[in-house]
Amino acid sequence: MTIFKIQKISKYWVGRKAGNEMEFEESAPFWGKENKESVRNEEKINQRASIAALVIAALILILILQSFKLQIIDGDKFAALAENNRVKETIIDADRGVIYDRNGIVLVKNKPIFDLTAVPSDLPKDHDKFEELIKTLSSITGKDAPGLKDIIGKFNRSSARAELLLENIDAFVAISVNAEKDKLPGIEAKTNAIRDYQNAEYFSHIIGYTGRVDRGDLENNDYYKLTDFTGKDGLELFYEKTLRGKRGYEKTEVDSRGKIVSILNKTEADPGQSLILSTDANLQKKIQDALNEELKKLYRSGAGKKAAAAVALDPRNGKVLALVSLPSYDNNQFVDPDGRSKLKSILNDTSHPLLNRAISGRYPPGSTIKPVMAIAALSEGIVDKNTIIEDRGVISIPNRYYPENPSLYRGWNRAGLGPVNIISAIARSSDIFFYTVGGGFGKIIGLGVDKITQYFKKFNLGKKLGIDLPGENDGFVPSSEWKLAKYGEGWNLGNTYHISIGQGYLLVTPLQVASWTSVFANKGTIYAPQLVDKIISGCDNKQVYEFSPRVISSNIADIKYLETAREGMREAVLTGSARQLNDLKVEVAGKTGTAEFVSNGINQTHSWFTSFAPYGNPEIVLTVLIEGGGEGAETAVPVAKEVLKWYFENKQP
Repeated sequence: MTIFKIQKISKYWVGRKAGNEMEFEESAPFWGKENKESVRNEEKINQRASIAALVIAALILILILQSFKLQIIDGDKFAALAENNRVKETIIDADRGVIYDRNGIVLVKNKPIFDLTAVPSDLPKDHDKFEELIKTLSSITGKDAPGLKDIIGKFNRSSARAELLLENIDAFVAISVNAEKDKLPGIEAKTNAIRDYQNAEYFSHIIGYTGRVDRGDLENNDYYKLTDFTGKDGLELFYEKTLRGKRGYEKTEVDSRGKIVSILNKTEADPGQSLILSTDANLQKKIQDALNEELKKLYRSGAGKKAAAAVALDPRNGKVLALVSLPSYDNNQFVDPDGRSKLKSILNDTSHPLLNRAISGRYPPGSTIKPVMAIAALSEGIVDKNTIIEDRGVISIPNRYYPENPSLYRGWNRAGLGPVNIISAIARSSDIFFYTVGGGFGKIIGLGVDKITQYFKKFNLGKKLGIDLPGENDGFVPSSEWKLAKYGEGWNLGNTYHISIGQGYLLVTPLQVASWTSVFANKGTIYAPQLVDKIISGCDNKQVYEFSPRVISSNIADIKYLETAREGMREAVLTGSARQLNDLKVEVAGKTGTAEFVSNGINQTHSWFTSFAPYGNPEIVLTVLIEGGGEGAETAVPVAKEVLKWYFENKQP
């Protein structure tokens, strides 16, 4: 049996063999100083190995967590990014709707052009490659390289939205650009469309115009992109959502160079809906031509301001048959890049051709207001049909402070018209009669300002009528409270006299005059004026919507009072201020107006005439205004005569 004897040497044990016995006992180490140092080094190595193992374990854990985040948490996000690198979505623009007159005459259509676009984020980041792109692009387009760089320099180079680089480029250039796509990453020639306005200067104030979207359009509406056109004025603006249509989209698979591999999905664009107007294009032209001829005569004589307006309405429903404002302008110059050099002359023209005087111009109405005053006086019992007032040409109001200096209010006929009733007062346009019923004189108390303005507002004066055009003005109806607040003065008798004959602070638009004339034509109803009659599909021209007449107010006055005022307007043509129309084959009723105003310190007069026909069953209201045209009977009436004669000889059913 072997016996082991163990001896401890420090923390080590040493064994030796004695005979057949193996003895172990504690003993001094059998190594020296060098062996001790070796032990220490081994301990350090072991410590470092432990630390390294912990670091490696931590790194592995981090990698596992990051992998989890990338694959599980952010997986959808990076999958979408990868898909975007592989799939390209292209917008398919919709054709803008066409606009027709009531008889199917095309007033505006679309004309194709080519635009050069750039997607900034797709342009080369490498300087040399970018320079090569500019060199190629300059060679194809003929544009100098620095100019192209300046345009691109304004883009946000991280943006993935297409920016307009060059517009209305030649078709050959467009083909060449797209043929060199490998050398022009991020650059593309695209087909676009601009409006082509037919007989532009006749319809510019109705149709308006389109223009490139601006940053404001993009901020307020996510529908648009920078290469789009949008309505800026007229029907183009008012019916923008109807006309623009609904764009389509095409998703394609592309390779690393942007070439299409396959079409994944495609949604066709829906073309914009088209508008059929109530306007008669031929009537519009006739009115404008007649006005232009009269303006030329005035200009040659040294009178007139070369500005005028006219409105023709159907009094049975409010449809706008024509709406003219002069001077006019060519709205093609706003959309065609080749014509924009002329825009400055339009914008700087002191006659303000962009102002639609028919709906936005404000003027004193002059004597055209007298039929409305007649309704107020009859309705309030100030006078009746048989009341006679002596027109001596002047009303003298005593001045209690200076009796020797009375206030004198004169009529247009200084000698006086003699005794007149309400019918002859309208027919002969007696200022004295309407001074009296408005402000009072002698035994007649008069309506007073509050009653007068009450009836003005019943006829919708001082309010917009709601025509389907932007920029309509509401005119102005004064009051005693307004004058006190504005001027610090009370309302006086002279103010009442002045608004009673359509002067003073009272302001109206030609559209409002045509509207209240319609009330006499149709015997009591105010319709909202409507330019668009129908909306049709851009795909198959089938009717989508038809506008019904919109009644603003009805039963404006007792029918017998309306009939009395109508008689006065008819008598104006038979024996009064508009008797030039008496030889027309159709019976016309109307009212002239001569409205005073001051321009550059010079007293001038606007020329008015408003009418309806046929008298027994009216189908047209025609209102004519010539700025600075003098007497209504001298300039506005001849224009109306020519137009009405043409209309009843050439009208279509």
